[in-house]
Amino acid sequence: MPPAFRDRSCSGFTLTELLVSASLLALLLGMGVPSLAAVMDRSRSLAAMLQLKSMLELARQHAVVQTTAVTLCGTNEERACVAAWSNSAVLAFVDANANRAVDPGETILAESVLPRSGTLRWKASGARSYIRFDLDGGVREYGMFVYCPEGKDSHRARALIVAPTGRVRAATDRTLDGIPEDGSGRNIACV
Repeated sequence: MPPAFRDRSCSGFTLTELLVSASLLALLLGMGVPSLAAVMDRSRSLAAMLQLKSMLELARQHAVVQTTAVTLCGTNEERACVAAWSNSAVLAFVDANANRAVDPGETILAESVLPRSGTLRWKASGARSYIRFDLDGGVREYGMFVYCPEGKDSHRARALIVAPTGRVRAATDRTLDGIPEDGSGRNIACV
């Protein structure tokens, strides 16, 4: 049959079919985007805590093996410890004179920038803004790191608990309510 005489009723979509298909696609995408945001928040939280945990373990190990005190803190551009851990680099270094600043001759063990999309808080004994690992691996500044994503949803938060022995463990959700608990069994809060 010559091309001029083909039946054209089967060659495409009608306007109604196209609009229905586009509406269904928009509906499915609308349902998937919020869950994708939740997955991204959880992923960022987990990545930040894994990175921080490895830095804490490295600092503790170095203090024990090299028999030297090691400080870990949030820092500014001058590489001095600052009170706020969010939006700053995290630095682990040999701090021979205990002044919480990297001086000439002091070794930087690790430096990392955690994700800037959330907040990182360090709640320590004695309200100190740093951690100093002693020669035996113990710390005087024990406490908890809490990472909260931008939306401040505690269900997507993560926490690390630092014991006086210097050992680090992830906070778990023992009550199965979707929110990790601190060392005392209270839900962590993103505020």
